[in-house]
Amino acid sequence: MKKILILMVSALFLISVAGHAQNQKNVSDKEGKKSEMRQNASQRMSAESRAEYWAKELNLTNEEKAKIAELFKKQDETRMQHQAEMQKSRDEHRAFMESQRKANDAEMEKIIGKEKFQKYDSIRMARMQTMRNRMRNR
Repeated sequence: MKKILILMVSALFLISVAGHAQNQKNVSDKEGKKSEMRQNASQRMSAESRAEYWAKELNLTNEEKAKIAELFKKQDETRMQHQAEMQKSRDEHRAFMESQRKANDAEMEKIIGKEKFQKYDSIRMARMQTMRNRMRNR
């Protein structure tokens, strides 16, 4: 009886360890894909790299991809100009970034269409939620 009990406990332990190891592998695979778009302040992806990523993700045509790359270049230039003027208050900055995002979203939706834009927006929102959850769990 003791042998059966020990055998069952060890089997459950092995199953849980194997399950945990597989879960870690799945998490690292997801992280690999997400790391393509991960950006930090000192090393931002180029406009072309971001356009290439979204072209793959959204199955964009070459024309749409070129327009998106141009849009991203404009965004980068605007961002750099704005950073030079960053002595404004936080509220002003937040309002400016919100208006820029809305304008950029409207232009992107015009370029790629409503259906692809909705997919883009849902992916972006899921990413934002994941980042917020990570920040809370620190």
